[in-house]
Amino acid sequence: MFSPTDAQALRKQLTPIDLAGVQTEQTAALTAYRRHYGIDADSLGCHHSHRIGTVSSGDYTLVAQHFQLPEAGAGTAFLLHGYYDHAGLYGHLIRQCLALGYSVVIMDLPGHGLSSGKPASIGSFEEYSEALESVLELAAKLPRPWVVIAQSTGCAVIMDSLLHRKLDERFTLAHYVLLCPLLYPVGWSLSRYVFYLTRSFLPGIRRSFARNSHDDVRNYFTRLGFANLGGGKRRLGCPERRRRIAWLPRAAGAGPTGAGRLRRRFGDAAARWRRLVDDVGGEHGDARRGMQV
Repeated sequence: MFSPTDAQALRKQLTPIDLAGVQTEQTAALTAYRRHYGIDADSLGCHHSHRIGTVSSGDYTLVAQHFQLPEAGAGTAFLLHGYYDHAGLYGHLIRQCLALGYSVVIMDLPGHGLSSGKPASIGSFEEYSEALESVLELAAKLPRPWVVIAQSTGCAVIMDSLLHRKLDERFTLAHYVLLCPLLYPVGWSLSRYVFYLTRSFLPGIRRSFARNSHDDVRNYFTRLGFANLGGGKRRLGCPERRRRIAWLPRAAGAGPTGAGRLRRRFGDAAARWRRLVDDVGGEHGDARRGMQV
């Protein structure tokens, strides 16, 4: 078991990360964290060096990790997790990227996992985009090509950065892969009207867990509230609901971007995938060419 107390102890040990520097010393707290979430060397199944440390982004202290293969290989994959998630839940994707020859960089978004901030709460979506850019700026020496792979809210970060922050002009990205992009949640129309009717007297709504993965182990951790290392967030507050509502027209009203690649995850109970396939494909140029539906 890796408890919130263990997480706090690990946070205190971390120093600013050098993504191209020496491997981080594997302390007892770090070893326990990696073993608990299955992102240790034995679980990942290949030889690699591991770095973990902090990254400053605005008022936040992010925690990023670098799983580096001994040779340059296919390039570097940057992973972005979803809402309520953290890096520890992405062992299967880290393992797959390493097996394909990609070294992996993954961070905990503000308010998630080991990063600082109020659990699962931000001032605006731009703070997530700024967090991504802070990590990319530190990665200049890492092998190319660069691929960005994002899940759910992480996809919203990529789309927002492409549409509004010129991500593809500032950083050379060979591909970006969107797994179940956050655009139209299930029950979105009803949720929006309920929010407007209740926002003045209802501070938040109880968080419910849908079966959003075929990985039963991941579903187990999420349902128990371990998605956030501070113990999980059981309520979605009014400010977070307001920011989600503000994000959707911001995304829908933006112009087209360059090439992309979209992957829809089957069995997802949180997103209206048929509509998001049409909208994301339309906004992001030739994304449809790599789409699997």
